[in-house]
Amino acid sequence: MLLEGIFPDELTISSVLSSCGYASAITETQQAHALAVKLSFQEFVSVSNSLITAYSKCGNITNAFKCFRLMLEPDLVTYTSLINAYAFHGLGKEATEMFEKMISCGIKPDRISFLGILSACVHCGFVNAGLHYFKLMTDVYHIIPDSDHYTCLVDLFGRHGFINEAFEFLKSIPIQAESNMLGAFIGSCKLHENIELAKSAAGKLFAKSQRRL
Repeated sequence: MLLEGIFPDELTISSVLSSCGYASAITETQQAHALAVKLSFQEFVSVSNSLITAYSKCGNITNAFKCFRLMLEPDLVTYTSLINAYAFHGLGKEATEMFEKMISCGIKPDRISFLGILSACVHCGFVNAGLHYFKLMTDVYHIIPDSDHYTCLVDLFGRHGFINEAFEFLKSIPIQAESNMLGAFIGSCKLHENIELAKSAAGKLFAKSQRRL
């Protein structure tokens, strides 16, 4: 495109950065970043958000945070991108701090940002914080959890030793348990050597797969 004399706009740069992030191509991310700065596109929210995500997926959380700090008016997508970045790198404390900062700035979290903070709690073992954010999502912001949110809670309980609590929560879910929920629970049972509960969940997972066939 450049050889043809066609110059990119901010949407083109954002798309290129997204591709670089998915490929974990740090050199190409830096090159696209340099081009964005040269063309004065870094001030666009879409470009900054893409830079945060790209650097995070390339393993450079420091540059992701630097891009966040340079933004004048970060939006919901910006905060969510950085929360997800912290969650991906196991930085639970930073993720919760960023989530609280987002709320204090008057930005209303959505189901994606809640999924990000719940994931951070799972990776870092913040069981009480995970429960707090789940209740905040449902009781305060009235967001109906989907399969991914429930899976995070099952994984949060199970992975950190609360197998019975995970099992009770799994039974209380108002939607049909999906394979990702059951898989997370079975993985936790395996981790903590609880064979009986694993067999129970595996039976439900097998029955579910048979119905699909």
